[in-house]
Amino acid sequence: MTKPRILVIDDEESIRFTLQNYLGQFGYEVITADNPQVCSSLRDNRPCTRTGSCVDVVLVDLHMPVTDGLAYLESRIRYGCPNLARRMALMSGNPSQEVKERVRETGAACFQKPVPLTEIHAWIVQVTAE
Repeated sequence: MTKPRILVIDDEESIRFTLQNYLGQFGYEVITADNPQVCSSLRDNRPCTRTGSCVDVVLVDLHMPVTDGLAYLESRIRYGCPNLARRMALMSGNPSQEVKERVRETGAACFQKPVPLTEIHAWIVQVTAE
């Protein structure tokens, strides 16, 4: 069985590095980016042309330059990755109640930083087993 591909989007290099190294120990392919604009369909506000998702799991920070993580999650669902929603998670140091509610509405998870790496790994195992 192929290990899931994980996309980590965070403007803090130390977080990207830590998640990539930690999750890589379990055999996951971890792709990192410092902003959500790595996705061309998001950048152009158009439907995704892929027949399947380019990754299996997405971890994205809330507060970033250019586009925030919540806007990214909502856009992915709207523009072609609706089946990925339950395998997306927003990470934030202090998410407001409004942000938590909007994340819940997308079907994604919400982690409050600092989040234990073991908790993120357990969540990935759970959502990729479904």
